[in-house]
Amino acid sequence: MIGMMQFMKEKLHYLAGAVAALLLIAFYFAILTAVNSFSHALSELQRMWYFIVPLSIGFGTQVGLYFYIRKFLAEKAATASVAGAGGLSGASMVACCAHHLTDFLPILGLSAAAIFLDKYQLTFILIGLFSNFIGVVYMLSVMKKHKLFNSENEFLLRIFSINFDRALKLSFTLGLALVVLSALFALNNFI
Repeated sequence: MIGMMQFMKEKLHYLAGAVAALLLIAFYFAILTAVNSFSHALSELQRMWYFIVPLSIGFGTQVGLYFYIRKFLAEKAATASVAGAGGLSGASMVACCAHHLTDFLPILGLSAAAIFLDKYQLTFILIGLFSNFIGVVYMLSVMKKHKLFNSENEFLLRIFSINFDRALKLSFTLGLALVVLSALFALNNFI
């Protein structure tokens, strides 16, 4: 029993990441089922799987990395450096699901808001995807800074040879450009 508890403690970050990814998909299903039906939720998942799956995986990866980092940094009393990444995780979940507000805003008399959110659905999804990516890159930079990886693993050595400061700037710039382009495209189709 003690061996199993130690194993779970050491591998908690894997479990936390998997549960977070599944909870995001469950949240997606709950929203769509509540405002429409379960069959609608399934058809939307089939239609949008190429966005929903990466959003869920990205969110789960951030949560898993957060738990991994927290385990080591708590011992070094440096958990404050991870706080910003937790905010990115929450923001990506909100951005992922914000476009589903269009399903029930007309009921509340907010048709204009529903039309706006529907037209900018891709923009909200891209914000979620890029915030996930930036959050993962940030957490990897924290791991590199504190040397929280196995330096004997060739694959990890290649990953952690990346200049994460430059990767963060490039990711942010590329993400911002794509989000702006998608918003302009939606605006062009809106007018």
